[in-house]
Amino acid sequence: MTVFSLLLKYGLLNDRESALRLITPDFRKTCSRDFEWSYWVASRLSLAGAKSEALDWLEHAVDRGFINYPFWMRSVSQQYSGRGALQEDHGAREIRVGAF
Repeated sequence: MTVFSLLLKYGLLNDRESALRLITPDFRKTCSRDFEWSYWVASRLSLAGAKSEALDWLEHAVDRGFINYPFWMRSVSQQYSGRGALQEDHGAREIRVGAF
């Protein structure tokens, strides 16, 4: 839990390098076992500005079975109305399609 707290701290400080240093091989192995932990790593890395790494973790979460149905449905409906922030990101769009 300490690493997650530090990830949140560095995310709020927008400190990408410090956040990425926390992702040790043991931490990666532990968190990659579960979709929920993978999602939380993705969200904290996203806050820190590590966009590519966050998308990798989010994709892993989806591959493990993660789907936040209400969030994805809002995103898809916003995409069709032209207001969605995710529609501009090719990686996020591919992950969203894979989640259905």
